[in-house]
Amino acid sequence: MARPVTEDAGHALARAFTASDWRPLYALADALEAEIEALARPAARHEVSHVKLRWWHEEAARLGDGSPRHPLTRGLAGLGLEGATVAPVLQAALAVSERRLAGHVPATLPDLEQDLAATVALGGRLAALDRPLDVQARAAALSVAIGLVTVATTVQPAAAVGDLRLPLGPLDAAGVAPDDLAAEPLPDSVQPLVRELLARGVALAGAAAPLPAEDGRRLRTVTVEAALAARRARRLLRSATLAEAAPTRLGLLKDLVCAWRVAARAP
Repeated sequence: MARPVTEDAGHALARAFTASDWRPLYALADALEAEIEALARPAARHEVSHVKLRWWHEEAARLGDGSPRHPLTRGLAGLGLEGATVAPVLQAALAVSERRLAGHVPATLPDLEQDLAATVALGGRLAALDRPLDVQARAAALSVAIGLVTVATTVQPAAAVGDLRLPLGPLDAAGVAPDDLAAEPLPDSVQPLVRELLARGVALAGAAAPLPAEDGRRLRTVTVEAALAARRARRLLRSATLAEAAPTRLGLLKDLVCAWRVAARAP
């Protein structure tokens, strides 16, 4: 379940701190993430989306064979990424969009996290592909952290257009109907689950030890974005109603300082 790739403050600020040699990869990955996310939006025409999904599955296979056709996949190949390594990442993201298009909703929080790891912040996942497994795991954890905060902060607008993002098991246990999720403010019965997602996002964003310099540069973008997402989550967790205050100049300045400090640790 991908997040919409929008130029919100955290996303844009993180991209501003991207290492110059990694900007082309992150730009391509963001565009690819948006392309895949659009296939599963509730407003999308299903028959068209299914045709596009089939085409993208074929394109992933072509990428694996070294003969991609789409400008985005050709761009990734042009950056020197091994198509056979990138193709499974693309296939995993497409599989999540395919399930969402079919109306599938994750049953549990681990199921949701698995979907987020496959679809959110693809730039970090691609930047870590040829690195050791612990670096790849860090990239996946940062993807999940960003995704959890996004899901937790978009419950109502997503539900209003028929896009159920919270896992069904905890909702059923709390006696919450999907239609209740579009209510303002969030029903009291939903708030514990939203708080759990926010707290989990905070924990994942700050759990790991510092990376070696080169790996830190590769993942600087998603590390900054996850730190900003965690900062947002902590603000919400301090609110009794999970209400988010309007952004202020001071708040934006503090976000900038947070991003700069995180980026400075990944020179």
